[in-house]
Amino acid sequence: MLGVFEKQYVNCYSCELGYQLIDTLIELIQGPCKDNQRTLVTSKVIDNCRDLISQGGAERELKIKGFVGDKLELLDGLKQKAVKLLLSIIEGPIDSEIMRAITISLDDFIVVFERIDYVFKKFVTENLNLDPEQITLDDI
Repeated sequence: MLGVFEKQYVNCYSCELGYQLIDTLIELIQGPCKDNQRTLVTSKVIDNCRDLISQGGAERELKIKGFVGDKLELLDGLKQKAVKLLLSIIEGPIDSEIMRAITISLDDFIVVFERIDYVFKKFVTENLNLDPEQITLDDI
């Protein structure tokens, strides 16, 4: 499982293992398999995904963990997989217990909105060669 101590162990060398672990969890709950989805929810995997998605930030912290240059994309890939795991948890018919647990853990989805904002700005900058601060809703 992702583990309670993912904050201490997430670095550029542990990402490949993290990819494999998250992919395995996704496979176990897709279908969907409600029993496995509930098991993950009660095992705090949502909290671990939230913490993983919020990793990074300060350049110094990233550098200490080895996320420099092309290795920075390893962390982004791990975050993408964590989001995919969260989406897999809510796959299928609505389960109010699962939705409640996700809402409580993600603290009104602040972490998710911050991640969406980061991905949007990166896409606009790298793919469209635009300044994301200059884009308005009318442009979209």
